[in-house]
Amino acid sequence: MTGSVLSRLPLRVSVPILFVTPVLLVGLLLSALAYAREHGTAADLTRQGLEQVSRRVASRMDILLDTPRRVNALNASLIRQGKLTTDDLSAWRLTLAAHLRAHPSLSGVVWGSADGRATWVSRYNGDDARIFYAVSSLDEPGTMDEYPIDSSGAIPSEPATSYSFDPRVRPWYRAPVEAGGAAWCEPFVWVGGEGADEPTVGISYGMPMHDAEGALLGVIDADLSLNDVSRFLEGVHVSDNGAVYVAEPGGLLVGSSRGVPLADARGERVLAGEVTDDWIRISAQTVVGRFGSFGDLGQTHVETVLVAGEPLLLMASPFVHATGLRWVIVTLVPERDFLAEVEAGRQRSMLVSAVACLLTLLLGWGAALLIIRPMIQLTRHARRVGGGELDLEIHLTQSPELRQLSSELNAMTDGLRDRVRMRHSLAVAMDVQQALLPAQTPSVTGLDVAARSEYCDETGGDYYDYLEVAGLDEGSMLFALGDVMGHGVAAAMLMATARGMLRSYTQGEGSLSAILTHVNDLLVEDTGGQRFMTMLLMMVDRKEHVLRWTSAGHDPPFYYDPKADCFLDMGEHGGLPLGIMSDEVYHEAIMRDLRAGQVIVIGTDGLWESRNAAGEQYGRERLQETIRGLIDRPASEIEKALYRSLKDFCGEQTIDDDVTFLVVKIEEAFFEDQDGGDRDPSAS
Repeated sequence: MTGSVLSRLPLRVSVPILFVTPVLLVGLLLSALAYAREHGTAADLTRQGLEQVSRRVASRMDILLDTPRRVNALNASLIRQGKLTTDDLSAWRLTLAAHLRAHPSLSGVVWGSADGRATWVSRYNGDDARIFYAVSSLDEPGTMDEYPIDSSGAIPSEPATSYSFDPRVRPWYRAPVEAGGAAWCEPFVWVGGEGADEPTVGISYGMPMHDAEGALLGVIDADLSLNDVSRFLEGVHVSDNGAVYVAEPGGLLVGSSRGVPLADARGERVLAGEVTDDWIRISAQTVVGRFGSFGDLGQTHVETVLVAGEPLLLMASPFVHATGLRWVIVTLVPERDFLAEVEAGRQRSMLVSAVACLLTLLLGWGAALLIIRPMIQLTRHARRVGGGELDLEIHLTQSPELRQLSSELNAMTDGLRDRVRMRHSLAVAMDVQQALLPAQTPSVTGLDVAARSEYCDETGGDYYDYLEVAGLDEGSMLFALGDVMGHGVAAAMLMATARGMLRSYTQGEGSLSAILTHVNDLLVEDTGGQRFMTMLLMMVDRKEHVLRWTSAGHDPPFYYDPKADCFLDMGEHGGLPLGIMSDEVYHEAIMRDLRAGQVIVIGTDGLWESRNAAGEQYGRERLQETIRGLIDRPASEIEKALYRSLKDFCGEQTIDDDVTFLVVKIEEAFFEDQDGGDRDPSAS
């Protein structure tokens, strides 16, 4: 009859049944034997389990308490190396924030100077959304300005709160100074944390720092809040229903895994033997009754205590950290948890049997699937490639046809992988190139500035920048605009190279012509004259009230004077594009007749050479008329309206060149003397 039933089943079902049946019977027999053996050793498991739990807690406490020491040592090394300077505490912000985010168990990293200045980054109540940065105010000595700080280390322009603060009177500062070396302080109430629901009680490990003559520089400190200790203990697995708490030698509660408050309504710390939690209170009273105090516990003690009729296994172990901190770790586990381990052992045996049955089932299934294996492999391979696993290959060897099909599928996957890799590379290159352009428009007195750069591909060869030149007066600005021949990745690489050369040279003093000559010579040397780009440099000098510009093969600025209602003739000044020939001399032009309301537009040829569907160019004349019609608007609106005019002109036609332009509008404030007085524009 069995054979008749099996004959009606498909092979992929009947073969696994024949494999699994004997394995299942053996597994059930082994599970029964294991249960009987484990039940007889329950007492041994109880003791061993409790010891393992206590050692695990102590080990993790060692790691927790060692974190402040390691962070302090790292910061001390940075101070000695001069990477953290006590003269500029505002420069510490990113370093301290990085320490805090790298060590979730820490609540704060603090520096207090011997002259009364301080800075820190603190995580209040263990909440990563409530991280604050504080630094001594430069305007009000003795005052801390505290700011919320985001994940990138950025802070708002104004502090969330300010308060008086002197680090030299705080416990975390005084403890290591008085000890003459690194030391823990007694738990104390922290300051700061605008919006905190309640004060934070913490413990700090500080390290004094001295200069070469032995004079005290200050104290570097790392903090753990007692609430963080409790959260740490809550994350330690004791048993299904077990608990752990830590007490000071005097009996004050340091932290627990049972959510017991560490201070009363008055903000006073509580004794473990006086809390409302029955487990902690009764076990603490047992330890104190047995030894007199937690501090008198000389070695690990184990006994059973009765709480609400339930027997609890208690293990109290002295804990001494390498930094000298002395606590007592108390572990509490209900006996039922260890008896449950016996049942869990039986369940594990049954699970092992089930896994063995499953493996046998899969083995039988595999034997049955040999006949249809090629089709199953093809289906799975196609599904995984479709899911994005483009590194997969398939090799079917059962027949020539399947071998040829495998080869074709692998070639198709290779091609798809190359296309995906290329798309990803272009996306990365686009992000990098966008990051090279200015992130924001500078604020320059008397100049209203706006800019736009749009690439026709993922990457392009247009470039613009706002540059600060050594020796340039405050209120003046150097604008740069470049256009690499072609577009795409090659153009983007040449643009990035020229940008680096230009920025490096503007750190020293030199004329616009000298800057272009320098960049040109370097590009010729790097490219061998095979790649080139145009560039225009334009400086608006507030002190002299003049416009200076020079060009390397680039079109001159569009300069509109609303008073004369005309575009001024800028002439032809400049030389060959950059990268063609070394030792090229570039000439600088000066425009002196500057007046308020004038608008200057510099751009790449993609702006006026873009075409509509009829093949007509946007053109310089249309660009000039558009500028003339926008003269009363601010630069940002002129920029937006110019690009909108270009897009409306091109319509559905794709713009096939990069478009970049800057708008500079001269305001009345440009002609005010830097000491606050007015200056006649005609005087320049």
